[in-house]
Amino acid sequence: MKRQTIFRIVSILLTAAWMAVIFYMSSQTADDSDLLSSGICYRICKIFVKGFEEMDMSVRLEMAASISFIVRKTAHFTEYTLLGILLSCSFRSFGTGKPLLWPAFTGFLYAVSDEMHQLFISGRSGQIRDVCIDTAGVILGVIIVSFIAKCLKRKHAG
Repeated sequence: MKRQTIFRIVSILLTAAWMAVIFYMSSQTADDSDLLSSGICYRICKIFVKGFEEMDMSVRLEMAASISFIVRKTAHFTEYTLLGILLSCSFRSFGTGKPLLWPAFTGFLYAVSDEMHQLFISGRSGQIRDVCIDTAGVILGVIIVSFIAKCLKRKHAG
């Protein structure tokens, strides 16, 4: 099997798998999602806040809760940056004429569908703000792949 065909199959499978992970995470109820986020925020505080373990439990929980918004939105951005990278690799494997447009547009559509999906999950809601954050992440992923592709092209040409 050709190297390009293998790359195409692997990139498509990884993209589909990552979309499934995003779908799974979006399928969690608000309570389950909050529990996961709270645990991550607590661990972040434990690592970066000196004396965190010696603080009163109510202070620790309040501190962890205070970074929840930024942690959740950073997670959105990051998971969609990876999706943008994977979509770019998938579209590039077909040699599409618009290596920036198609993966970005597909990522945007997936972000919209993800937020619509959340409308049907207990305690969750669809947010236009999250579509914007997700799409920005996709665009960063597309730019990263484009930059790497240009660097590799220059290396092979020179």
